[in-house]
Amino acid sequence: MLQTLPKLIETYVNSGQVRYQFKDFPLSSHANAQEAAEAARCAGVQGVYWPMHNRLFEDQRAWSQEPGAEALDLFVGYADDLGLDTAAFRQCIESERFGQQVREDLWEGQQAGVRGTPSFLISGQLLTGAHPFEMFEQVIEAELEKAR
Repeated sequence: MLQTLPKLIETYVNSGQVRYQFKDFPLSSHANAQEAAEAARCAGVQGVYWPMHNRLFEDQRAWSQEPGAEALDLFVGYADDLGLDTAAFRQCIESERFGQQVREDLWEGQQAGVRGTPSFLISGQLLTGAHPFEMFEQVIEAELEKAR
C-alpha cells in the first residue's frame, strides 16, 4: 500500500477525478488503537497528521504492548520528535477531543461492511486488503466510465 496510495493520489486525486477521504478504523483487537487514532488527529491540529499517522504505524509493536499511560508517553515522545508542542498535544489526547469523531468513523466503516484494514470504498464497492495499483485502477476506471 505504501507504493500504491501515492500513485493513486497522483493519478486520480490530484487530477480531480477521485475524492480521497481517510477514515479511522481502530480495531478493538489492537490495544491502544483508539488512542493512537486520536493521537494522529491531535498531531493534525499542529499540522502533522500524516507524519504522526505514519510513525504510529511504523512503531505499532512498541505502543500496542504498553498500558494506556505508557502508550501515551510514547505518543508524546513521537510528538516531540516531530517538533510539536508536546503540552498541547498531551492535553488534546487527555481531553479526548477527537474520541467521538474516531468512534463515528469506526461506526461508519462498520455500516459499510468494513471488518479490517486497509479497506477502501469506491462508489460503494468495498475492497479489503492491500492491492496493487492495477486492481484499484480497474475498479476506478469502471466507475469513471459509468459516470461518463
